[in-house]
Amino acid sequence: MYLATTHIGGLPHYNVKEAVDLSSLLDILCIPELKLRGEDIFSPLEKPGESNCLHEVKKRIIDKKIDIIKIQGPGPVTAIKFGGYDSDIYFQNIYKHFEKVTTVLKDGNEKLKIMAFADEPSLYLVDFDFNYRVLHEDWLTLVKSLGADITGIHSCGDLTDKIELRRFDALFESEFDIISVDASKYDITRYPLFRNDKMIAWGIGFGKDIFGDELKFRNIDEVLEYLVKYARKGDLLTLPCGRNPKFYSADYVVREIENLLMIQSYLGQL
Repeated sequence: MYLATTHIGGLPHYNVKEAVDLSSLLDILCIPELKLRGEDIFSPLEKPGESNCLHEVKKRIIDKKIDIIKIQGPGPVTAIKFGGYDSDIYFQNIYKHFEKVTTVLKDGNEKLKIMAFADEPSLYLVDFDFNYRVLHEDWLTLVKSLGADITGIHSCGDLTDKIELRRFDALFESEFDIISVDASKYDITRYPLFRNDKMIAWGIGFGKDIFGDELKFRNIDEVLEYLVKYARKGDLLTLPCGRNPKFYSADYVVREIENLLMIQSYLGQL
């Protein structure tokens, strides 16, 4: 079973070329977000279309004849409910961001496929009375109008702590193509509507995390056993979440990606 690899935007690098080099080791290049250069999850709303890595990524697309690219931006729940952004301003600016970035990347390469991701790390905090389904429907309409070929949503928080809220069920019922989760900590297979014909981006790690806490998988064998049982063709392997340089070194993330590629290789032999 072959599962393509990618990552969540944030990398703990300052050097643009090194960050893009690392992202380029994976099957689906994701435009890195570099906190050490002043970027964060809300940068696409503050400076739509700007990215420290954009033009280096453009070079790789040309040099390596890349046919698919992952573009990520803050999801509406995280930006509006928890980031304090006005709804109209949010949608205006996220439209500008995806439009400008897509235009740059597809210039001279119209066949490039766009994978558009909503980054929703705050989704696990929502309550019963907050209707985020409508926000996600509007987000999907927006990126699809700009030509997104594949859509996805990332939530690295624990959506299984109060399973009665059925937060992930709402995603399984949504029109997103891919649901990205931190599978190294949280088991979304417990949800009644698990998968519902969605592709899953499995955030994978094993052993202990950076803080010394035990992860769900003690070793690579447990990771493989789990993925053989639940993963299927079309799913992805990814880092569990973005990597903040406050906690993660570049060398640490290199090792994480090496482990991800090792898991991909072992799966390919099964």
